Amino acid sequence: MKPAFHVHICNFSALGDLPKREHGNPIAVLRLLDAVGEFSAFEMEGKLARSMTYIIRKEWIKTDISCGYPWTKVEITPAGRDALGGEDG
Repeated sequence: MKPAFHVHICNFSALGDLPKREHGNPIAVLRLLDAVGEFSAFEMEGKLARSMTYIIRKEWIKTDISCGYPWTKVEITPAGRDALGGEDG
């Protein structure tokens, strides 16, 4: 007999792997966004959400939601590169 439902488990992105002590550090979050290039709306809570709000308001990233919910692609802006100390991604 086949099960009546399926369970799909997804690790949304590397943001979930960022140590909790770094969630409130916008530069650490920005560095990881530069590495992974996307995030899931399901990851945004608490200090991580506050860091993302700060990053977006500082215009350190451009966001693209055309890939479909819950995903958001990100591109680091020149201002974001400056915040990272000129690091190239």
